[in-house]
Amino acid sequence: LVQINKDNKEKSAITYCTGVWVSLDEILTAAHCVKDSDKEPWKVPVGDTINYVVRADVDSDEYTLYHPGKVVVFDESVDLVLIQVDFEKMPTHRFALLPFELPAVGETVYGVGHPNKNYWSFAEGEVSAYRRSSEIGDVIQANISTWYGNSGGGLFDRDGKLIGICSRKLEVPSMGFYVHLDSIKKFLD
Repeated sequence: LVQINKDNKEKSAITYCTGVWVSLDEILTAAHCVKDSDKEPWKVPVGDTINYVVRADVDSDEYTLYHPGKVVVFDESVDLVLIQVDFEKMPTHRFALLPFELPAVGETVYGVGHPNKNYWSFAEGEVSAYRRSSEIGDVIQANISTWYGNSGGGLFDRDGKLIGICSRKLEVPSMGFYVHLDSIKKFLD
């Protein structure tokens, strides 16, 4: 996801979050990525425009083009948002599938995100624990490199299936909380 400067002059955007394609025209990301702190705190951003880039839009770690999408579903209680895009204008792309079960604690998982504006960075780690978070319900704790820009990015099992969405980095090196698969399934239903 990219934030475009209000003046819309030149190429002046900031990459600030990641998203995961969950269908040909929908991106799943973290709700805190689209909540505008300048607006009233009770305003739900459904209908707001969110700009994003795809891999083909990035050349030498700089974006060359961005696309608009619209927030269609927002649920701050589980830190998830669904963005609808115009499929007709998008290049062909793959999207994430959801597994039937979660990996066990200690199993290998993979993350993809844009930490510190480093586009599509891949990381490998393990499931550390399944926890209850007072803020967003059940979470997956993974010992995987997590930094600003990973928010909204996917956590994947060995088969490449989406098991979590990056919600919070911990103040512990290489540790993050991911929205649990069960919350994702309920949200997408």
